[in-house]
Amino acid sequence: MDEQSVTRAVSPLLPIITTVLWLIVLVIGAVVAPMSLMAFDSGSITLGMGMLVAGVWMVVLFCPISIVGGWIAWALTRRHVSTGARTLRGVLYALPLAGALVFALAFVVGG
Repeated sequence: MDEQSVTRAVSPLLPIITTVLWLIVLVIGAVVAPMSLMAFDSGSITLGMGMLVAGVWMVVLFCPISIVGGWIAWALTRRHVSTGARTLRGVLYALPLAGALVFALAFVVGG
């Protein structure tokens, strides 16, 4: 490992911003997710409807994983400014966007 990749510490600004953002999304999602199951009350289940509900629940489940995992990744890699450390932190910070992508694709699929 070269000396330059270990000398500088990474600022905690991005973990703080993502924590606040995902906590807000989590609170809103915690209200919406239980009600999203009522989409199946009509009796006809479509792919779009299933993706919509799955997307809502993925966001709610991935938010705490992103918050905790992002802070753990930041703590373990804060002294390393390598591409691998940045990629790990970036993937963990953006994890709830996977649920948002499924949610958005539900409108493309239709239902």
